[in-house]
Amino acid sequence: MEPILSKQEIADLLSTLQHRSPGAASGARISFEADASAYSEIDLFELHSSRYEPEKIPNFDIILELFGEYYSGTLTRFLPCSIEVTPTGIEYQRFNTYLVLESHPAAIGLIKTEPLKYGGLVTFSPQLAFTLLELMLGGVPDPDVQQPDRSATRIELSVLQALMERACSALQQALAPVVQIGAELVKMAHDRRLVSLVNADAELVVCTLHVHADQMSGSMQLVFPTRSFTPYREAFENLLHMDDFDAGGWFQPLSAAIDALPCTVMAETAAIDMTIRDLIDLKTGDVLMLPCKPGARIRLLVEGKQKFSGYQNIHNRKRYIHITKSIG
Repeated sequence: MEPILSKQEIADLLSTLQHRSPGAASGARISFEADASAYSEIDLFELHSSRYEPEKIPNFDIILELFGEYYSGTLTRFLPCSIEVTPTGIEYQRFNTYLVLESHPAAIGLIKTEPLKYGGLVTFSPQLAFTLLELMLGGVPDPDVQQPDRSATRIELSVLQALMERACSALQQALAPVVQIGAELVKMAHDRRLVSLVNADAELVVCTLHVHADQMSGSMQLVFPTRSFTPYREAFENLLHMDDFDAGGWFQPLSAAIDALPCTVMAETAAIDMTIRDLIDLKTGDVLMLPCKPGARIRLLVEGKQKFSGYQNIHNRKRYIHITKSIG
């Protein structure tokens, strides 16, 4: 049991504390202040964000490159010029952060990606959206003319809908090595606040791509909740394993995609050279003389290049072409 201090011992202890030298007290205070200055200030509101580490999707850059290749080919066939779609980056953000970003897209497509649990977004920047609109309406974009920095109207969104649907098809092909999805455009919008994918604190993967058309360019984004791909994480990790190559994991989807690519085949009997004036003066009832004999060979053009030749005939009141020669 500890001894209890007497009244005299307590009085002596209090007297010692009261008569303590001011220099010692100030010295202790200076030492304490010096120790406190060695520590940096901490903002409690930033503790959560500083520890935030996104759950990245392995090998997702490969999927993005495949999408760029497929979408480039689709747009080139659909529009009257060559289109190149190139990935530029992948970022991981929370949904509430994505909603308040400085960049505002002109057109947004909300897509459904079954069997993935959540959907996604396809966005066009103003520069890209109005360049594509001009191309679709038969115009020629001028690089010296500044495109409007605004959101697309309802009519403009309805025109861009065809390009959004083609982006869905390209996404299906790109994800085929990992999971077979059915991508479908649900609705069009011009404000990110009008579309809701997940909760505000949910994590997104934001993929940015650069779209180049002749002398014009713009950007587009693919946005998905990362939790959509969680069940397929192992498939993403095995995307580059040699076992998958040996088992034909890449060959089958790529072969199917190539076989499904559309092409234009044209049968040409003869070509006529004429002036613009003669073309303008054409009217109903005019007869054009072809520079070939009746029954002459017909050239079969594939994407504008001759690949076959043959003869035309009639069977059951329908014309057909009998291919007799292949031209390498």
